[in-house]
Amino acid sequence: MVNTDVEKVGKLHFSKNSVDEMVAKEKGEMIKEEKPIKAATKEEKSEQIHDPESEKRIFWVVVTIIAIFVLFVAWKVFVPSPSPAGTEYVIYNDHLFTTDGMFWVTQWVKNDTIYDIPFRYNPYEVSDIFLEGTLDDRFNQGRIYITHDPAEHNLSYVAISAVAFAESLGRAFNILPVAACTEEKTEGCQGRPIIDCTAQNASVIYIKQDPETRVILSGNCMTVQGQGDELLRATDRVLLQWYGIL
Repeated sequence: MVNTDVEKVGKLHFSKNSVDEMVAKEKGEMIKEEKPIKAATKEEKSEQIHDPESEKRIFWVVVTIIAIFVLFVAWKVFVPSPSPAGTEYVIYNDHLFTTDGMFWVTQWVKNDTIYDIPFRYNPYEVSDIFLEGTLDDRFNQGRIYITHDPAEHNLSYVAISAVAFAESLGRAFNILPVAACTEEKTEGCQGRPIIDCTAQNASVIYIKQDPETRVILSGNCMTVQGQGDELLRATDRVLLQWYGIL
């Protein structure tokens, strides 16, 4: 008995060749759909690798790093490192001397008081000047006469030397400096003590211009001599001796 409720199934009209064509057609459509995707991925990668804007940014980053490095090296080579005090310095007998303008400055302590003492020369620059002779007790009085010959020409270096002695005597050693002359020949010497190394009962510093740089100690008189800057060098030699540095 035939079931009339079931529909008759007809045959599909395709052969093996038609199936192969359909499969090939399906594959072809898949390939066509996949190729654009793969091609797009390649192009994106290519654009990322060869992006001109990215290359420019990397180039300028590299240039900046190199420029900073070159500037750093140039700074180290051409700009000297500062000393601890930011200036030139030397150490002599545990005393630190630093430059301040045209002076060498060191600290000196007396009775818990710290003094900043300026010198035109550091100890190494005056150590070749010897103090000849000796002084006696007559030189250690409460006042010292700082004298000079007013007849000498160009007394500017003599004046600088006299001021250096007067400042140290008055400020650091509590000794009264008295400006004096060997003769009363000029207006500047009028009313001043007239004294030289022939005085017997006075402490005398005689500042003298002379081609030979020397410091001569003779009883109660010290003669400090030199020409121009050499006179100032001899002056600093004596002061460094007084401060116990040399």
